[in-house]
Amino acid sequence: MYMASGFRWFAIILLCAGLAGCGNAPKTAYAGFYRALEKGEMDHAADYFSSSVHGVFGRAKLRMVLEVQADHIQKCGGIKNVDLELQGEGDVRHGQAEITFKGDCPPQKEKVSMVRENGEWKLSVT
Repeated sequence: MYMASGFRWFAIILLCAGLAGCGNAPKTAYAGFYRALEKGEMDHAADYFSSSVHGVFGRAKLRMVLEVQADHIQKCGGIKNVDLELQGEGDVRHGQAEITFKGDCPPQKEKVSMVRENGEWKLSVT
């Protein structure tokens, strides 16, 4: 009985933590993008890009680039952590990210730009 009660509290804590992360904050969106790539969900990953990125590259080219990135993630053993630091206020944020992998690959560092479109944070171009 004690184990079931302890598990129930653990589940409630996880649920609360998950709900606190809801609402498409920039960091949540960025991590979601990489988790979609890790799962091989190219269409879902592409949805994390702004309309301007889709306008410049088109869905087919964007998908090809994402497939290369997803392959790299798989070769690196999957994602261990996604760390993102952003600056700015309002609907535009800029910063740096570091993606660490479960395997032997070195961390991947990149500059990040995000914009809020229709209430959701999207990856953009700098």
